[in-house]
Amino acid sequence: MEIGRMTRLLFFSLLCALCAGPICLAQDSPVCNCKPLTVTVRTAAARATDTVPIQNFAFTNDPITINVGDTVTWTNNDSVTHEPVSDTGAFDTGPIAPGQSASFTFTSAGTYSYHCSIHPFMKGTVIVAAPAPPTLRNLTATAKINTPFTYTIAATGAAPIAYNAVVPAGLTLNGAVISGQFTTAGTVTIPLTAANSLGSDAQNLVVTVVASNSNDLSGTWTGKLKSKHFSQIGATLKSENDTVSLTLMQAGGSLSGTLIVTGLSGAASYAVSGETGHTNLWLSGNSTTKALVTSVHLNKSNNTMTGIGIVTNPDGDEEIAMSLKKQ
Repeated sequence: MEIGRMTRLLFFSLLCALCAGPICLAQDSPVCNCKPLTVTVRTAAARATDTVPIQNFAFTNDPITINVGDTVTWTNNDSVTHEPVSDTGAFDTGPIAPGQSASFTFTSAGTYSYHCSIHPFMKGTVIVAAPAPPTLRNLTATAKINTPFTYTIAATGAAPIAYNAVVPAGLTLNGAVISGQFTTAGTVTIPLTAANSLGSDAQNLVVTVVASNSNDLSGTWTGKLKSKHFSQIGATLKSENDTVSLTLMQAGGSLSGTLIVTGLSGAASYAVSGETGHTNLWLSGNSTTKALVTSVHLNKSNNTMTGIGIVTNPDGDEEIAMSLKKQ
């Protein structure tokens, strides 16, 4: 009998020590003043378990997002019984008494809306995602010569994802981050890979490297366009629902690139070439049905360009005015 009492004393002493609370013992009614303790145990081979506490007549941690094969456990912290039930009958945990828990494992992807069958105003959602192989994204970048460059490889898909890259001289790869400096202008292609337990993806990062001086016009310029027909004598240029994207590459004083004008009737693309001075640039180009001549003044103080020009359409010439900002 004495041995059994000593065993109980040792057990409750250890339990209270783990709970960081004082030891309070009566002759045969040991009491531990412990704080509530929630423990989630996962192993490398085990599926994840996610907990949805039920408190104050609400499903907290809502909505919850899990992967296929994961288990959701509802723990009732209220003083009354609750019963989570799928709106479509996909699951029913059964009644959960105060202080008790119930679980369900989701084996199919989808969005599961549910409610409490006893208190229908209580609603929740479980989003079950299908694990997927990685897909690389954000595969373009811009850099300047002899200027620190940083790019973080990114991909969608189930974690963990391992990244790799074949980087040129002057750059290094640390985890998913490519950093370093380029020494010459041009277009640089960097092969990237991303892999997880479900598969892999291999694509190229395309980096446009431009000169670092303030006179360089290489890059993408976007903005708006106003226009009028020359037949509208005295008319004011009116705003159109047109956006402009001008992509330029500069080599010395020579320019080449593409001008895209997008409006209600669609997009028109022009291959352009030209030359630049200290404050002005001249571009010309044509397509099968249109010709373009424009003269653009560059405002170097805030990386903006404004310009006027002529667009020749089958139905007549138009005067245009563009306002662009470098991206």
